[in-house]
Amino acid sequence: MTKELIIDDELEEISGGTDHKIDGKTPIGKLIVLKENIYFRYEPDKYSSDWGTAQTGITYSVYEIKQNNGLKWYLVDNHSWFGDDGTNCIFTFGAN
Repeated sequence: MTKELIIDDELEEISGGTDHKIDGKTPIGKLIVLKENIYFRYEPDKYSSDWGTAQTGITYSVYEIKQNNGLKWYLVDNHSWFGDDGTNCIFTFGAN
């Protein structure tokens, strides 16, 4: 399966191709949560509504990455963004 990367310079966005899964995107990598009490956000913004907490040690598939508010945001499910300041998770590109 060929993966297409979409890069938007303004948003500094990376997303998977359109084969399947979340909003038509395939996973581009995986992340493992390292810290407790990190909220999932509805949008990739620290001021966006939170709706749940990521579980420490759990591996999530990543479908899109954006930069915003000094954080790197990982889309792990529909409207489920995980924010990282460089210490909250380990991301591995292409580890599907």
